[in-house]
Amino acid sequence: MKNTQKGFIGILVIILIAVAAIGGVAYVYTHKNTPQTLTVPNTPTENSDKNNEEVTPKNTPSPVVTASTTVTTKVVVTTPAPITVSTGQNCGTVLDAHVLFQSDKRTSAETQALGCISKAILSCSSASLNVTGDDTGKYEVFNKNGENCVIGSTFGGNRKCEVPVKVISDLEKYAVREKQPIEDLIAPISLLLGFGETKNVETGETIKISCQTY
Repeated sequence: MKNTQKGFIGILVIILIAVAAIGGVAYVYTHKNTPQTLTVPNTPTENSDKNNEEVTPKNTPSPVVTASTTVTTKVVVTTPAPITVSTGQNCGTVLDAHVLFQSDKRTSAETQALGCISKAILSCSSASLNVTGDDTGKYEVFNKNGENCVIGSTFGGNRKCEVPVKVISDLEKYAVREKQPIEDLIAPISLLLGFGETKNVETGETIKISCQTY
């Protein structure tokens, strides 16, 4: 029995020694093949910043080539005409909506009144046209001043402007060519008085006019 125990103890000791040896070899092999990590402080330097600026491409959009059109602007400089009150023909009354937008709803009297003021503009003879409705006011043709016709309106304040006769003549030519009724001449004239400039329908040039209050 004692011999059996001694033999068992001897075998156990041999097994423990073998396990320890194998464990040691495994430990050495594992640490030998484990990659070592080297930590370097991330300290930015002036040179690295410059290098990054030079290497990194800038996302600059490609230039876009567009065609440009030159538009001639003509400024009409004239001596303001004396402020007077129109004492010419009273062409009548028109509803404000029927002047520019609802031309199909004009009465025969309104069509006649618009034709009257349009003819006065073409001949630059003194006349006036009353407008009623939400936008109440008056269009007036005063007199001719040199190469300009003095035309005014009282919408948003009394304002009269020096409108070149040539611009009015070109508007008439355009209306005839496009078969537009002459009574619609007041529409572009109204816009011209409101904005102080217009584009000549015949030449395409921009016309700026001088205006004053009265």
